[in-house]
Amino acid sequence: ISGYNTRWIRSIFPDLLHQESKSATTPIKLVVVALGTDDAAFPHTRQHVSPDQYKENLRSIVTSIRYPDTPNYSPDTQVVLVTPAPVDDPTWEASLAGVGQSLDRSNNVTQEYAQACMQVGEELHVPVVDLWSDISCQLDGSCELHESSQLSDYLMDGLHLRRMGSDVLYKGVLNTVAHHYPQLHPICWPSVFPGYSDQSPEGTSLKRHCTH
Repeated sequence: ISGYNTRWIRSIFPDLLHQESKSATTPIKLVVVALGTDDAAFPHTRQHVSPDQYKENLRSIVTSIRYPDTPNYSPDTQVVLVTPAPVDDPTWEASLAGVGQSLDRSNNVTQEYAQACMQVGEELHVPVVDLWSDISCQLDGSCELHESSQLSDYLMDGLHLRRMGSDVLYKGVLNTVAHHYPQLHPICWPSVFPGYSDQSPEGTSLKRHCTH
């Protein structure tokens, strides 16, 4: 949910999970928790959450799914955490200045929250996509698949991801799922419809491979 910090998500998370569960035909298999960018806003802002409280909120969200004594316990649901992305301070400051606002966060502070997210993942044995590092390493060319050294190629306004930033996030989540939850990787999902090579000329073989 855009603009939400972990405190606000924590308060509505049971309802979110319940709504998703109600609309799903099978149990939720994976929850990706990507929070921290708004928590890392400066203390004078309404979105700010302290690093310690941020970590506690993440713990609460994860344990509400994973622990049997919680009302939202879901043994079939796996969890992946995602750290906040870097912030391009000058670009974000210019974006805010355009609407009459002052700088409300920085890359250095956001890095602290990324590290806090990593610590919670290690503590709770939950895999983490380190998006802050995955994008930052692009800037100095130390990534295996280096694409651009310009942070502006990853962030559209200094804060929100653009296409290349979203690609880094997508690959990070997919690689993490493949490593930790291989049964949930898309290549393992059953086909709903047969491939074109399985079709008869009349199309009579068009049918679902699986039913619910």
